[in-house]
Order: sequence, then C-alpha cells, then structure tokens
Amino acid sequence: MKRSVLYIEDNEKIGSWVKEELEQRGFSVQWLLSGEGAEEEVHQHEIVILDIMLPGLDGFTVGKRLKKAAPAVPILLLSARTSINDKVDGLQFADDYLTKPFHTDELVARLEVLIRRSGRTHSERISLGNHIEVDPEVQMVYDKHTEKKLY
Repeated sequence: MKRSVLYIEDNEKIGSWVKEELEQRGFSVQWLLSGEGAEEEVHQHEIVILDIMLPGLDGFTVGKRLKKAAPAVPILLLSARTSINDKVDGLQFADDYLTKPFHTDELVARLEVLIRRSGRTHSERISLGNHIEVDPEVQMVYDKHTEKKLY
C-alpha cells in the first residue's frame, strides 16, 4: 500500500521535482499550490509536507489549521527560511522542520520516521472487489487504482 502524502508547495519547479521523487519511492502524493482546501484533504493522508512561503495564507497559519483539523496527522515543514525564530515558531505545531536545499534521501527518511511514530498507516483498508477499498479509520472509500477518494 502506498503511503499517502499531502504536499503543499507553491513553487512549481520544486513541487513537481519533490512529487516525482516521492512517487518513485512509493508514496502517493496529492500536491496543492496553496493551503486552500487543505483542511478538507488532510484526513485522507498519513502525513503533510508544508512550505511556509505560500500565496494567501502562509504556512504557519495553514499548518495550525491543519493540526487543529487533524491532530494525529504529522506535519513536516519544508522551507527556505532558516532563522531559528522560524524554526521555533514552526515547531510549536509541526512535527519536524527541514530547510531547503535538502536531499531527497533525508526528506524520505524524515517522512518514514514521522509516519512510523504517528502509527498512521492505511494498511487497515478493507478491499471490496477489484476497484474499491474502504478505510474505516478515516471513514473514506477509495478507488484502489487511482487512490482517488470516492466517498
């Protein structure tokens, strides 16, 4: 079963690179260009990767809202902002903070640790036929092949 990531990053070059790298390593990635709609999507995922510098609401505001909506879902902040104040502020709600530039091996290692520590895996999904899976933990129905939420 693919591990599910909600990735919020407005930089299209970085976003497409990270999404491709994670998908090659067995993750299913939903990529949003802003925090808009993230609160509705967070429950479908095992982990969130969140950039701080976003259009509209910044990553700190989005992250706090996501943590309130889904406290059990770990959040990894991924940012070019390297000041100690930004890191400390981010770690008030986020579970980890990784600065850009970064190596994808480190990103994947951090994701795996956060997922393992949270105990949030979708391995409990129940298969119904060839195309449908139900995840009773998050009360969602998925298309098995596309990972798209059906209900």
